[in-house]
Amino acid sequence: MTEKPSLQRSDAASSSASAAAAQSAAPAPAGASQSSPQTSPSSASLKVANPERLSERIQNVYDNIARRAFEMFERDGWSHGRDLDHWFQAEEELLHPVHIHIKDSDQALSLRAEVPGFTAGELQYRLDPRSLTIAGHKETLAENKTGRTLYKERCSEEVLRVVELPAEIDTSKTTMTLRDGILEFNMPKTVVNAARPEQSKSTAAGR
Repeated sequence: MTEKPSLQRSDAASSSASAAAAQSAAPAPAGASQSSPQTSPSSASLKVANPERLSERIQNVYDNIARRAFEMFERDGWSHGRDLDHWFQAEEELLHPVHIHIKDSDQALSLRAEVPGFTAGELQYRLDPRSLTIAGHKETLAENKTGRTLYKERCSEEVLRVVELPAEIDTSKTTMTLRDGILEFNMPKTVVNAARPEQSKSTAAGR
């Protein structure tokens, strides 16, 4: 089986998703710095992801998805031709979907990500001039009592979304809010375009 585009990218058809994701998570060159988005006083603040740990986390997620996709490949009798189906199915099993909506105006990009059930303490991000990575992990403990027997099950949910931005943005002037499961970034562009109609784009997770 060949490596497949993943991590619920907004450009899932990209032929080098793994390399692009790793590059976006790589440490910044010497002398470069990543500014943290300003946070609204009424919203919670997210942590900036450590580049090395984020890169390792992305690789681990890729490995888990690849392993699960290969299990499906074996289950289907080693039949070729369904590689993408297996990959996307494995991705849906292992990652919580993150739906993205992007508005592109003359002055800025506005990005809304749906992360219901996740708190600021369970989410991290990495913002670069042309990409945004959102990562999150949480665990819950479910209890079910049958007669005198009490069953406890620990459930784990993970989000990981790499979004390629349609324009270069100024990370130092970006603002961020997290309210009611909606994570929103307002990202001023480094180069302001001439007046033109506002464009809007929505992407479902992994498609």
